[in-house]
Amino acid sequence: MRYAIMVGTEDYPHARNLDRLLAPANDVEQFGTLLSDPRIGGFRVTPLVNRPLREVSTAIEDRLLSATEHDTILIYISGHGILTEDEMLHFPMTDIEADFYRSGALSAQVLKTQVDLSRAKSVIVLLDCCYSGAYFSTKAEGGFNLDSALVAGGEGRVVITATTGTHAFEPLAGGNTEIVSYFTQALIAGLSTGDADRGGDGLVDTAELYQFVHEWLSLNAPGQKPVHRDESVGKIVIARNARGFGVHPELPPQIQRGLQSDDHKTRAAVLGYLQRLAEAPGPEQYLAQESLTYLRKSADHNDQIMDISVSTRQAPTWVLRQMVIDRHNDLNVRIAALFELSTKSTTNNAARHDLISLGRNGSLEILLRIRIAAELGRVVGESYAVGVLDEMVGPTMGKFAWDRLRILLADVYSSNMRWTRGWDVSDLFADPELLWGLVMAVMMAVIGISYDHRIKAVKQLIDMHRQDDIGVKVAIGMLRDQSLDTEIRSRIQREFGLA
Repeated sequence: MRYAIMVGTEDYPHARNLDRLLAPANDVEQFGTLLSDPRIGGFRVTPLVNRPLREVSTAIEDRLLSATEHDTILIYISGHGILTEDEMLHFPMTDIEADFYRSGALSAQVLKTQVDLSRAKSVIVLLDCCYSGAYFSTKAEGGFNLDSALVAGGEGRVVITATTGTHAFEPLAGGNTEIVSYFTQALIAGLSTGDADRGGDGLVDTAELYQFVHEWLSLNAPGQKPVHRDESVGKIVIARNARGFGVHPELPPQIQRGLQSDDHKTRAAVLGYLQRLAEAPGPEQYLAQESLTYLRKSADHNDQIMDISVSTRQAPTWVLRQMVIDRHNDLNVRIAALFELSTKSTTNNAARHDLISLGRNGSLEILLRIRIAAELGRVVGESYAVGVLDEMVGPTMGKFAWDRLRILLADVYSSNMRWTRGWDVSDLFADPELLWGLVMAVMMAVIGISYDHRIKAVKQLIDMHRQDDIGVKVAIGMLRDQSLDTEIRSRIQREFGLA
């Protein structure tokens, strides 16, 4: 899941040396609206405007320390930043009393420690306040080890601050009640227009956003220079391109305009042209294939890929193979592409070759490889299925695994109840998703997948299928195995937070 805690403080009624600010409430409202837009940020936003320290610190701590390795957390703070006499950065809240900064302000040191201890996959910190660059001189309690954080499930930590210096600026009011600070204006401009998508792949990562903000501020607020610190592995995506899917930057301009047209027929016609080029040997084939890959990677993981007319039935076999491999695609899209490739392979040698190559791809997720093995055994030949399963359950065991898998699938599709023996299933049949979770759990068990790999498979499934909690339902199915010993049962419950 994607969560954003957005703090904006503009009123400090009990602090003598802190002037009232004009922008923070607007900053949170306007930037928060953008982040919560499912077409752009897709975050679940918690706005905290002019709230007391206890409420803010509790909200941040709860979100960071309760996060799982599948979560992305964004912390945004707009307001005053202050340095104490020992030059430690603090963020005062609205209930700060006089000059008691330590007891009335959120400590950057505490925040950094919580960020570093969080199990969240990714944490993004955006600070729009004076002295925010001092965040980088703040040491987390106990220090931070990137390697251990990643082992704990993180993809990394990214911080972008409004300034290296003393001040982060608000525009002059001039009677305007909708003031937004310069730094937040830059964030909004980059995401709302899609201009921060420098790679043209339909996604805005934090490095691209910083580059846009830096250039925007150099033009519009030359005295303010932002700072970027990236302790991550790979790209951390903060938003989708607001203009929709990306197009390959080397395509001719008229083709780019056609793909981004509001007219569905125009998009379909241009896409059809690209598909024909991709299948025909020639100087333009490679660029056409790369362009179609761009479209798939940047499509919304729900059904935007269908909206641009890239349906599995229209796609050439090499596109179907890539759709199965591409981890940007949702599980439903990948399975649909696999089934279509399997159907085509009965009459198409290229499809048959692509299906076999998928079976040899050891980097694919465990449950997906089992599905590929089943399709290989059904339409290509038993020996291919056995070869795939040999790699998964151990040499010489593939034949046994295939026999068990084939019997299980026949039982499931014929509604034969033999597969439920030894499993507590009495209350699951009212929920189809729970039932299919159980089927996947039984399947992994009967073909001999180890417990370590079963747990790994559930984690992969959670990553593959982000729209619901089907992965957790597979874990629930695993717990219905009455032969589980206490240690394994406790481990599954602990890994997936199941009582």
